[in-house]
Amino acid sequence: MTELLGMVCPFCGAEHFVFVPVEELAEYEEGALAQVAFKSLNATEREQIISSICPDCQEKVFGF
Repeated sequence: MTELLGMVCPFCGAEHFVFVPVEELAEYEEGALAQVAFKSLNATEREQIISSICPDCQEKVFGF
């Protein structure tokens, strides 16, 4: 089972989404680090959840 998380990029204002397994989201909400909790997500998706920065702006800001 997954949950759809929506966020707005603080740089460009784009609305973007990440599908997150409910179990992993619960682990994160209980205090686990994103890198530990979100085992099934890639680094870009985890950064979206942590900072709300969209993939395009992540590439511009962080170079990945």
